[in-house]
Amino acid sequence: MGRTRQRNLILAASNRHERYVSTDYFIEEHDDVLISQLSAMMGRDPSRIMNEAIGELIRRYRPPSRNRTTRLKLIKS
Repeated sequence: MGRTRQRNLILAASNRHERYVSTDYFIEEHDDVLISQLSAMMGRDPSRIMNEAIGELIRRYRPPSRNRTTRLKLIKS
């Protein structure tokens, strides 16, 4: 198996209380190649592709109410 690489990620909220979050994440080497290929096919920056993917995960698993942040539920599609 390939070496795990460390990348920086910056997320920006799309509301008026916009803030940037910087975090590190680890991806497998074969995933890095796939992200590079997607970037070339779509003509987009790899970090933008990752931001969209993580944003979709956040929207999918966000609790229905902000008061119930401890009750995360898996949504099966």
